[in-house]
Amino acid sequence: MSMRPQHASAKKPRRGIVVRILLFAGGFLLAGAGAALAFFVVGVIDATNNDAVAQATSLVAPTAPTATESGATAVTVAWTSHMQPTGVVVQYTATASGSGGQHCTTSGSSCQVSGLSPGTAYTFSIAASLDSWTTTPITSSFTTLGVTTSSLPNATFGASYTTTLAATGGTGADTWSLTSGTLPAGLSLTGNTISGTPTSTTAATGLVFTAKDASGFTVSSAALSITVLQDSTTTTITDSANTVVYGNEASVIFTPHVTTGHGEAVPNGSVITVSINSGAATCTVTIGTNTTCTIASTALMVGGPLQVSASFASTANLMASTGTTAAGLSVTADATTTTVSETPTSVAYGNETAVTFTPRVTASNGEVVPGVDSITVNVGSASCTTTVTAGSCTIANTALSVSASPYSVSATFFTGDPDLTTSTGTAATGLTVNKDTTTTTVSESPTSVVYDTESTVVFTVGVTATHAEAVPGSDSITINAGSASCNATVSAPTCSIANTALAANATPYTVSATFTGTDPNLSTSTGTSATGLTVTKDSTTTTVSESPTSVVYGNEST
Repeated sequence: MSMRPQHASAKKPRRGIVVRILLFAGGFLLAGAGAALAFFVVGVIDATNNDAVAQATSLVAPTAPTATESGATAVTVAWTSHMQPTGVVVQYTATASGSGGQHCTTSGSSCQVSGLSPGTAYTFSIAASLDSWTTTPITSSFTTLGVTTSSLPNATFGASYTTTLAATGGTGADTWSLTSGTLPAGLSLTGNTISGTPTSTTAATGLVFTAKDASGFTVSSAALSITVLQDSTTTTITDSANTVVYGNEASVIFTPHVTTGHGEAVPNGSVITVSINSGAATCTVTIGTNTTCTIASTALMVGGPLQVSASFASTANLMASTGTTAAGLSVTADATTTTVSETPTSVAYGNETAVTFTPRVTASNGEVVPGVDSITVNVGSASCTTTVTAGSCTIANTALSVSASPYSVSATFFTGDPDLTTSTGTAATGLTVNKDTTTTTVSESPTSVVYDTESTVVFTVGVTATHAEAVPGSDSITINAGSASCNATVSAPTCSIANTALAANATPYTVSATFTGTDPNLSTSTGTSATGLTVTKDSTTTTVSESPTSVVYGNEST
């Protein structure tokens, strides 16, 4: 490179100094640089015979710059310097790019720039200077050795893991080592690759990795960490039935299952909770102990479909998860059976209240039937009501008419419990209602009468039902006195027989009354008076007269 001379004005001679001007001329050929240099030096010699350079010469810039590694934070910069005039000392400065201003200065052909940042690309500017004259800089570039990995990705328990450490700069290929901390269990460092399958979720912190390049220089990473996440899980559940009768819930078998995201085994002792209807009923499965579970009977109310879910509780290495069945579980009301019996099975009309009806209700699956629930007993058109706790009832007297065949006796259970169905049962025999017996009484007054005055005797009758029900007033009663008779009614209970209806008799005539009745619920009856009726001969009076009242003897026949 050829440079034109640069001139500077000479300093003024100091007063009292002998000035001698020397003019040197010379020519040099710089073979190494391939450029010619001509220079002139104006020298000033003072009284002590010391030479001082008063005006600069032409400078030759350095050539062939190189930059070599001196560590992660230092670079040695070298160049080729060219011949300078004897006695002329040229300074060389190598300056790193960037805001730091790191540089080195020497009069030789190399110097070390330190205080650099690892892993940074620098351009180094090299220039020669003499007094206030400086050559145009030449440059050389170099990237310092540095680790560019600033963080490590998370790992997942049971999942294959691979990540690569990276460095930049330096010389040649790098070798890596872990110089601080411990990798998570299951991971290892090979070359610049961390790989393996984590066997624990214990996090690794304070990991420092050191890269060494071909020149033997090293640089370390910042303290890094690897977080090992829990593996995901998927919980599913099936049930042996999606409909069950109340009281038989224990018959449904729930089978939950848990799989892990990366196929590792679920640890024994892990718990899966099966929940129906948001915890209304629960059961648990413990891995390694049981695979199915059931809930208690009567644990659920009738309804549905109710949600059936299975929840896996998280472990140190596995995440929690929940699954549900598609159909859910529906609970239907349990069937009940109602029975009824009566004692006695036959009763007289008007005495129906003497019959005790005893209904019973049982649930098919044995659950307790609420004691307050009602049961209605129906007997023909009559009915009575009781409760499960009370257990019996009766109907009213005269509630049923006499019937040729037994009345059907049934009991209907009306539940207030939504978990149970209503039901009706019928007695095996039914209830027979017989006619009530009646009692007919008769009396006569007087109990003795003269023949031909029988009409003076008043016969009085009465009819009563055994169970005190009313006897229809219009029903007739026939009174028989010997061969004579008269008729009365319940409401007009007297009558008389005709005169001369009975002949005088040495013994009393039997007086009886027969009730026939029109009420189908009452039986006929006959009663007899205690004394009977005596008819005595009627008295007579005999009279005689004669006419004439006087007759001649011998003529009496006239």
